[in-house]
Amino acid sequence: QELIPQYQKYLGDTSVQFFDAQIRLARYYSERGELKKADSMFNRIEINEEMPYFARGNALTEHALYYQNIRGDFKTADSLVQLSIDLFLEKNDTLRKEFADALSVAGTIQNRFSNFHKAGSYYERELNIKEEISINDPVDIALTKSNLATIYLQTGKPKNALKIQKEALKVLEANLGESHIHTLHSYNNLIHTYLDNFKFDSAKYYSQKALRLYNETVADKSYETAYVSLNSLIFDIKEEKFEVAQNKIDKARASFKRTLPPNHYLNSLLGIYQSSLAIAQGNPERALQAVDESKSYIDGILPKTHFFYAYIYNNEARANLLLKKNDKALTLLEQSFEILKESKGMLNYRTQQTVAELAKIYELNGENEKANIFKAYLTPEFTSSKLYE
Repeated sequence: QELIPQYQKYLGDTSVQFFDAQIRLARYYSERGELKKADSMFNRIEINEEMPYFARGNALTEHALYYQNIRGDFKTADSLVQLSIDLFLEKNDTLRKEFADALSVAGTIQNRFSNFHKAGSYYERELNIKEEISINDPVDIALTKSNLATIYLQTGKPKNALKIQKEALKVLEANLGESHIHTLHSYNNLIHTYLDNFKFDSAKYYSQKALRLYNETVADKSYETAYVSLNSLIFDIKEEKFEVAQNKIDKARASFKRTLPPNHYLNSLLGIYQSSLAIAQGNPERALQAVDESKSYIDGILPKTHFFYAYIYNNEARANLLLKKNDKALTLLEQSFEILKESKGMLNYRTQQTVAELAKIYELNGENEKANIFKAYLTPEFTSSKLYE
């Protein structure tokens, strides 16, 4: 607040420093939850026609990040970051870090939309630009590789994903330490990376490490701690630590409400985990209630092909199995399988679990031919892992 008028007075209101200070203040307001001030600041920056185009592109990218991370509005975030990308393309000035940063945000948004190949193309171009302009920042390169690893994971390349994620983590630990937020993100990413490599114990190790460090360094100051705690529920539920799991869900719900505006993505995720827990506890009615809650947050917002619907249909199917409604359960499981097959790939652990469930039900129904078709999809790595138990 003190720097902005000083920059304006001595460097002018078209200086990069003047605009950069405004962007930093807008980011500060957004992180403190002062959303009206953040919105006002971002809008004031973007309509300033005197602003250098690369500074305006940077402001649009930061505004997109705000809508993505704070408001959970990925459609608006996507519109803003595309404006930033188009601005650099129009000026034919793409070999600069600001353009690479815009590509990074665009990749993350497309990842959320389940457009994994499109996300991967953004991340790969980002990495190429950063390497071409010789950014002397190993951390920046590591973060891009970490993002790219998540796409490899989503597109059926779990071994490549694990290799790159571990490379990125090594750089982050060496340069930032294990408690830095970027390193914590990498630990969290490794949970699902190891699960898709069917290494249950390694996934559990990183889940426990990530949650411990988040609690020690971030605590309840950010919704991210609650988000990471939800990622540990797969282990709590499998080990029948139901009270622990419910406590994490309740704390996450309170954290999201306290630290964020209404977020359809995270609220739907809470419903998915709540239904998973209810199924493990043998409570199909509560599970179906949570399924309906989860759907209500994303219907009309996320496409029906989004993997969230696969998780919802899967839990709805398992609840119907408990109610002895096998035919309905089969229909739902096949819907889940089709979405997972296209969005996550056949090697994803959730896809493999769904395939195993389908094979089991068809076998119990005496439909051995269909059961054998699904059994053929199962990999030896999955069937020999704790995820198959």
